Amino acid sequence: MPSITRTNSTFTYVSEHKAKTNRGTNPSKYYLQQRGSGVPTSSSSASDHAYVTFSSPVPYNVYVTSAYLELTASNAWNGTKQASAQLVTSNWQATKIKWSSVPTADAGSQVEATFDTAPSNDVVRFDVTSHIQAVSNGALWYGWKIFTSNTTSNAMLGKGKSKPRLVITYTEGPKKPVQTYPGSATETIYISTGSPTLTVESNLFNTGVSV
Repeated sequence: MPSITRTNSTFTYVSEHKAKTNRGTNPSKYYLQQRGSGVPTSSSSASDHAYVTFSSPVPYNVYVTSAYLELTASNAWNGTKQASAQLVTSNWQATKIKWSSVPTADAGSQVEATFDTAPSNDVVRFDVTSHIQAVSNGALWYGWKIFTSNTTSNAMLGKGKSKPRLVITYTEGPKKPVQTYPGSATETIYISTGSPTLTVESNLFNTGVSV
């Protein structure tokens, strides 16, 4: 059963506090946070969402047995925390995306990762098997929006082995059948829908048979 780990991620984050600022491609750290009530007046009181994608994440027309999106926490997350991932449904570029101009996402595709007292460098894993299966089946692919319900800032690592990665296992589907012939001869079969008559012609025996 083939297994692949995609590390060719492209990612960034957007901040409500600086709604018109682009954070650049693959920052060394990116942040997840949900603001509380009121108008955000600083980065500590504003929401931060991340966007992650991978180039050609999975081969076409395979059966995906498992797929996990893995993110690495920079700081310890004390207590029970939850992060969510939704499929993005429109195009975006890490060099241009801002809070004021984010792509659309499918709330119905949301998957969650819940964890308790995650230490620094802990890996947060999202089960995205159904998402990647859809991509293998031919669905359009724009990556994920990542966010949290946690109202304190959570830093995620984006350098080296700590970059977002996608771990997939799959099995290949059956190969397309190949028609074979006896020896080097050719064979033609005619089926008429007008009457129950089957005609077979073969130059191997140089005969014609009608049933």
